[in-house]
Amino acid sequence: MMRGLLGLLLLCMPALGPGYELVPDVVPFTLEDLRQLRSDYTDIEGRGPKQKECGLVYIVSVPFGDVATHQDAVSGVMDEIMTNVELGRALWNPHASEGVCAEGPPGAVLFVDPEIWSALPSESSDRLLSTFSWIVVLPPVARFHNFVPARKQKINFGDAAIKFKRVVAYTDMPYFNHTFILDSDATPCYPGWNQLFKQRLDEGGDLLQRMAPTRHGASKGNFKFPAPPGHEEDHEWFKYPERNSGHILFGQSDVAHSVFDQWALSFARQINEVSPDNKTYVFGDQVAYREALFLNRNDVMEVLVNTLCRHRPKEIIPESQRCDIWHEHDASMCVARAQKFLEDFEAPSPFSLRN
Repeated sequence: MMRGLLGLLLLCMPALGPGYELVPDVVPFTLEDLRQLRSDYTDIEGRGPKQKECGLVYIVSVPFGDVATHQDAVSGVMDEIMTNVELGRALWNPHASEGVCAEGPPGAVLFVDPEIWSALPSESSDRLLSTFSWIVVLPPVARFHNFVPARKQKINFGDAAIKFKRVVAYTDMPYFNHTFILDSDATPCYPGWNQLFKQRLDEGGDLLQRMAPTRHGASKGNFKFPAPPGHEEDHEWFKYPERNSGHILFGQSDVAHSVFDQWALSFARQINEVSPDNKTYVFGDQVAYREALFLNRNDVMEVLVNTLCRHRPKEIIPESQRCDIWHEHDASMCVARAQKFLEDFEAPSPFSLRN
C-alpha cells in the first residue's frame, strides 16, 4: 500500500521545476514503465547456495560494444566478480552476524548483459552457474534507448542507458531478505565482514552505506543541478551530500523499495533534462541516488559506516584501517590482506587470488 501511494504521488508530481525542460520528443518515464522494464529481466537458476536470508548482488552491464573483440576485458570483469564472491564466502564468520544470516555464507546473484552472457565460453558460464544462486539476464540496451535521447546515450562513466538498466534492476530484488548490492570492483576484504548485516539490523537502518568521498563528486561539484522538482532553490538540497552507490546493504522494507523506485524515476528524468545554460548534464546514477534519498529523507533510516573503503584517487588507506568492503579496481592491497587473514586462520583460499 505504501509503495502504491508513493507511486501515485510520483506520477502526479510536476516533471520539472522552473528553468529546466525535457529534451524535445522524449516521453516522460512513469512507475508503470518501470514495472514493465523490470519484468523483462530473465532469471536463470544457478548452482550456488540457495539460502534466502543474506546475499550479494553484482551487476555487469558495460559498454564493450562488440563483446567478441573485447573478450579479455569481459573475462577479466567476470573473474573479478567471481573472486569477490568466493573471497566473501571464505572470509565469512558465522559469529560476526549472529542472529542474522544463520544459514551461512551468502547466496549471490549476477545481473549480466545478454551480449556478454551469450559470448562467454562454456567453461566461464559453467563456473558462473556454480558460483551464483541466480543469473539474471538483462534486456538489450536498445530496450532502454526509448527513454534516453541520442545525445545523452553517452555520459561520464559510460552509456546512460546501461546505467539506467542497472538502477531499474535495483527496484525489484526478491532473492534475499538482506541484500548487499556491490559494484563489480567492490570486494569483501575482512574476516567477519558479514557483521555489517547485523549492524544494520541492530541500528534499525533501512540502508547501510557510506558517504561519498566528496560531497558532490558525481555531479562534478554542481550541488544545485539537477534538482528535484520544486527544490531548485532549496538550500537544504544544496547542502545534502552524495552517498556512494557502489555498496548498499538493505532489507525488504517499504522505505528501501521507495528509495530504489525513486532512484530509477529520478535518473530517467535527469538524463532527459537540460539545464538553463544548456551545458550542464548529469554525469552518472549516483546523482539520482542523492535525489532519491533526499526526497525520502524524513522516512529513511540510514546506517552510515566508514568500513566500506571507497577513497579518493591516489589516497592511500593505512593498513591499520579496517575495510569490510574494498571498493577499488586495484584491489592488490585488499587481496594481500585477505590472503594473510586466510593463512592466519588456516582457512582455504577460494582459489588463486587476483595478481
